[in-house]
Amino acid sequence: MFGYQALAAPPLFARQPVFTADLRVFGHELLYRQGLASTQAVFADLDAATLTVVAGAFQLQPGDLSGSQKILVNFGRRTILDKAPYALPADKTVVQVEEGILLDDPLLAALDALKAEGFQIAVNGFQARPDAAPLLELADLAIVDVLGKTPESLAPILKPLHDRKITAMARKVEDEDAFATAKKLGFSLFQGYFFKKPEVVAGRRLASNEIARLKLLRLTQSDQPDADSLAEAIRSDVSLTYRLLSYLNSPLHGQRMEKLSIPRAIMYLGWTQLRHWLRVIALTDISPSGKAGELAFLSLQRARFFELAGTGQGLDQQQVDNLFTLGLFSLLDAMLQSPIEELLGNLPLDARVKEALLARTGPLAPWLTMTHCFEHGDWAGLERALVALDIPAELAAESYSQAMEFAASFTRKSS
Repeated sequence: MFGYQALAAPPLFARQPVFTADLRVFGHELLYRQGLASTQAVFADLDAATLTVVAGAFQLQPGDLSGSQKILVNFGRRTILDKAPYALPADKTVVQVEEGILLDDPLLAALDALKAEGFQIAVNGFQARPDAAPLLELADLAIVDVLGKTPESLAPILKPLHDRKITAMARKVEDEDAFATAKKLGFSLFQGYFFKKPEVVAGRRLASNEIARLKLLRLTQSDQPDADSLAEAIRSDVSLTYRLLSYLNSPLHGQRMEKLSIPRAIMYLGWTQLRHWLRVIALTDISPSGKAGELAFLSLQRARFFELAGTGQGLDQQQVDNLFTLGLFSLLDAMLQSPIEELLGNLPLDARVKEALLARTGPLAPWLTMTHCFEHGDWAGLERALVALDIPAELAAESYSQAMEFAASFTRKSS
């Protein structure tokens, strides 16, 4: 449509959540890399990359685009002039423009037209450059990298934003202290690693629903099912019983089961499939919205990503199960705001899984490094991680894409 050739290498997508001050999800920034076959991203001014993001945005966006969440996409000059943003829904899309982009009458007119259609405009990498002043007349948001910056150095950058009532978004917020400081400075939106780290509250006790779900997770860790204990745990929860019956009676299985029978469910589905389903449901039930909901999404995505990549590598079932468990529990401490040592103490996990989760060491730890690079768009780090794990780039890209869809299907159903 816009005259660009299709990219031959498998594309690598990443998504990074953006939060409000009260840790609700504002939206997701979609990131792209052509592939790992080349040593650098090969495209002109982000244009080919942007078009690939646009083409895949509906498939890969984890939330419900009919809701209030936004997608943030970085557009280059050519794609803006060629009207590429119009392929996305105006009321859901934030058009990111680099502060250093060539500003002339055609580009400013194109941005003004986008704004008139309902798109939001964000100035990316904002540093309050004088020559970028015309962008501020159109901007709804300005994205500021706060890593390593002091409040004193940020003040002159924020002043023109506050004066014009432009929303300030802090990028690379790496911990809770940086989050608190950014809020005090007047930032309204936040993106960074801080949301994955637990803020452990002294004396906090798990809620009853969290305890019940951890008990269910513990029961699913055994290689052999305890049907009586499972039946007791499931039947005590009306919602869980209903969802399991609905799952068993869905057209996917072609089964009719009027009354829940755990032994029959195990026999019909197999213990591996049933326990995977129960794990996923238990995790998504712990906390379904905001920061914890995003963490649940990432946990499910990691679990499925590891499972698919491990299967594609030809690993045996035990290894694949361990990888699924590793991904599923990798953010449990941040979700429950409790020490990971206490949470894992009640779960009979494989020693290699525990070693990776507790100390980030052992044979499974490189998988956590790999997914961290993927989620942050650290393509150079991802390439090194995939080489170390002997995972082909094509397998990683395909597995990650499928894992996003898997996680999205569960979070949509549980929301």
